[in-house]
Amino acid sequence: IALFVFRNDELILWTDNTIPPESARRVATLGTEIHHFENGWYRLIYFTNGIDEYISAILISRTFPYHNEYLISGFTDDFKQDNVEAIHLSGDSGRVKLKADHQNFYISFSDQESQSKKKALFFALTALIGGGLILFSILSAYRAESRNRKKYILFPVLVLVLTALRYFSLKADWPSATASLAAFDPVLYASSSISPTFVDYLINVLLVFILSFLARKGMASAKQGHGGSKYLLVYSIGAALLFLQAAWINQVAKELVLNSSIPFEINNLNQLTLSSLFGVASVGVLYFSALMVADGVSLFAKTKGLNFKSTLLTVLVLTLIWVVGTHSIGIKDLAFVLWPSFLLIALLYSRLLAGSTVFRFPEGALLLIVFSMLGAYNFKKYMENREQSEREVLSEKLAINDDPIAEVLFDGQMEELVRDP
Repeated sequence: IALFVFRNDELILWTDNTIPPESARRVATLGTEIHHFENGWYRLIYFTNGIDEYISAILISRTFPYHNEYLISGFTDDFKQDNVEAIHLSGDSGRVKLKADHQNFYISFSDQESQSKKKALFFALTALIGGGLILFSILSAYRAESRNRKKYILFPVLVLVLTALRYFSLKADWPSATASLAAFDPVLYASSSISPTFVDYLINVLLVFILSFLARKGMASAKQGHGGSKYLLVYSIGAALLFLQAAWINQVAKELVLNSSIPFEINNLNQLTLSSLFGVASVGVLYFSALMVADGVSLFAKTKGLNFKSTLLTVLVLTLIWVVGTHSIGIKDLAFVLWPSFLLIALLYSRLLAGSTVFRFPEGALLLIVFSMLGAYNFKKYMENREQSEREVLSEKLAINDDPIAEVLFDGQMEELVRDP
């Protein structure tokens, strides 16, 4: 058992150095109870009184990268049970699910065959196709009802239905519980309770895209109006929601880099994987979702007869509030703060002054360049932060004078050395 005590973010007491103290603290403060460090699986317990932080790491199973007669992976004697083979963070049909307070984990038995990749892929695709059919049925029903009912009433109902279904799917650990695949592994990506795996993250992106598309469609099909304060209020609410959506997009794009092991070195294409391509594409989809919402509120302003000056003033006031709010919580990077304002102003100019209702080539090219630069800046900035964090962990390891692997090897040879004449 390794114990660590921190006071005011400084390590003041430790009993072991087999795992980096800062890494144990960082993982434990997130509520993680079972975690895999480089040398094994640990049960983490975290407690704080507001000043001091206490972390205990209990070794459950050793997992050495190399094996010989001295380096043997497997459960420790305190946790060893007959036929227990390994511990996992993702489940399949051959594993038993155990529930911790904040986390599910699984164990497998040596007398049960592991699930093949083809079988795992089949179960995962079946689960995703089933979910896609349910989503298609809900959207079809919404489309049919929206022809006869007011969309501004049906759309919030659709949002509530999809939110409830997503909540219950996360509670049921769907779709990660259906199969054991790398895409469901939290080591690849794990950000929050709503995005515990990379596949869950992609599902959330898809739902946001669908809702943004339907929101734009509904606002663009509004009936003609002749201006008025109530329509300006509706436009203000729509623009404010866009700023909130932009804040969420900024946070998600940041966590995609910092809370994953996916390579995003855009300057080194040889290291990119399929997950990298999906990740980059998902950020593009999120920016396009924001574009659809901004275009929807701009078309709404045009349809209702709002003038350019009043809508521009509304955007500037919202921008001022947005800048003050983001600055107060420590977000000072103007690239991430001002892009929704630029988007709204550009579309207001296109829709109200130029009178366009579709994207022309110059507009589309400009927006593509802006979003490409913003996405590239996001990946570059946070990849540098992730690399810095990894270097800090590596420096921690290099600063440890003791080598636990060498100690194990020496203990195994000590008796023979003593008997050696």
